[in-house]
Amino acid sequence: MNVPATVKLRSAKSHQGKSPSAKLPQVTLPDGRVIAHMNASETWLIHDEIFGEKIYEQHGVALRNNATVIDIGSNIGLFLLYATDRYERLKYFCFEPIPDTFAVLSHNRTLIRDAGHQVVLNNQGVWKEKSTAVFRHLPRFSCSSTMCPDDSDEQQQRALDFTLNAFDQHPNRFLSTTLGCLPNFVRVAIAKRLMKHHGKQQTIQCELTSIGDLLRDHQIDHVDYLKLDAEGAEIDILEAVSDEDWTKIQQIVVETHRGDDAMRRVEQILHDHGFETATGFSQSSPADKMVYGVRGNGDGPAAGSESKAVNAVSTSDVV
Repeated sequence: MNVPATVKLRSAKSHQGKSPSAKLPQVTLPDGRVIAHMNASETWLIHDEIFGEKIYEQHGVALRNNATVIDIGSNIGLFLLYATDRYERLKYFCFEPIPDTFAVLSHNRTLIRDAGHQVVLNNQGVWKEKSTAVFRHLPRFSCSSTMCPDDSDEQQQRALDFTLNAFDQHPNRFLSTTLGCLPNFVRVAIAKRLMKHHGKQQTIQCELTSIGDLLRDHQIDHVDYLKLDAEGAEIDILEAVSDEDWTKIQQIVVETHRGDDAMRRVEQILHDHGFETATGFSQSSPADKMVYGVRGNGDGPAAGSESKAVNAVSTSDVV
């Protein structure tokens, strides 16, 4: 028999006393659920990565019933919906620092199916220590909000490549084909205009914790699955994890940013702490490599392999 999902909610001060669903834009998913979101373009991109390509369950990394999950960079909660749809009795800890995005996440957590889940929402980012930091928030492309902005020529080129690739992957095949027929200089001009539109920025000061602190604060002594998407802060976060805390983590998926050097550094950190690793990428974002790690037992991913993706905490329960 299904039991109500338990939700423990840590709310940002800016949202106390407000309904998280008030005036939020909404979109209907293919399964018929109406979710809140920030904007359509990134919602469908992330949905296709998670539900279509299954980007977070590849190379021997997989969830299971009764798993403890830490989701760093939860955004609007699409992976939360994916995981709670497919598995039962998860202990799921979300970390999302941006207040507006956290409000959307707070609404969408009410849509999870009743399967004995415990979901804890934290309006925090994760870094190497407890602190606060100024984030560059992109409300028109919230998944790229970051505390580690990179305005280098290399990063600008990666962003341009991402946008041009998005033209080819657009679900509207007529639009995709039309854009594909244009001369390259026209495609580039359109892409740069879109980048300028989506690059609208706000600066927001956000609360931060660390992996070690969140494990202690939530009394977590075993992590079955750690998802890390911290938009350029991933190396600082991983380098700060103590040897003792590393032994608690069984599987990890890291989305790396800032090029192949960052990917190789993340791989090395995981190797140094006993993980077998593999790398991959999604069709929508091939420049941002994924690193998959499982505890070395002979059944994990082949080290160094790469493939293209196949297609103070509140204790009050809110039911």
